[in-house]
Amino acid sequence: MRRGLRGEEVQQYSELLGLLQSHAPADDIEDELVWSGKPGQCYTVKSGYNLWNRAVAMGGSVVARTEVFWRAKIPLKVKCFNW
Repeated sequence: MRRGLRGEEVQQYSELLGLLQSHAPADDIEDELVWSGKPGQCYTVKSGYNLWNRAVAMGGSVVARTEVFWRAKIPLKVKCFNW
């Protein structure tokens, strides 16, 4: 972290760590990649673009949220991780 935690952030950080530590990955389930843009197919730029357009057409709020997200004053590595 670039700076120390202040006030409520210490409590929030502790709660986050508790949540993360209480959930263990399932050992009996194989990991797999899933693309919801076109079920049964691999990701393509075209399928990603089409999925994005459908989301925008359903209200356009996706664009507003991503603009706010990318303009937030947080480290780039945090933005990329969350994206």
